[in-house]
Amino acid sequence: MAMYLITETELRALKFSFTGVFTDPIEKRKFLTENEAKLATKLLDMATREFGNHMCNDVDESMWDGWTVEERRKFVKEFHDYNGDPEEYNENRLHMMDFSLFYMVKKKIEKAYNLCIPKERH
Repeated sequence: MAMYLITETELRALKFSFTGVFTDPIEKRKFLTENEAKLATKLLDMATREFGNHMCNDVDESMWDGWTVEERRKFVKEFHDYNGDPEEYNENRLHMMDFSLFYMVKKKIEKAYNLCIPKERH
């Protein structure tokens, strides 16, 4: 089985509808144009900031419907590795906050499309 930066299951977690199957890295690029990928990362960045200000940032377990435990472990571990706190990863605690999900998927899209998005000034 081929492994790609963004799996169908990860996209489903954000309630995107996607039924395509990638068979090689070139086909992966057909999912979004470069400008669409940039737009998606900007929207996810905006959502990360907005959701980070909510009183409760818990993600409902239904968001993970269709994910295997192994897929969740890999995703949560990747988040902690990327976030610079790998010591926080616990394979038995796979809960994530909503803004963390947005952030991680944004980073994966940027990596998949080799995007260099300048940080916005606040």
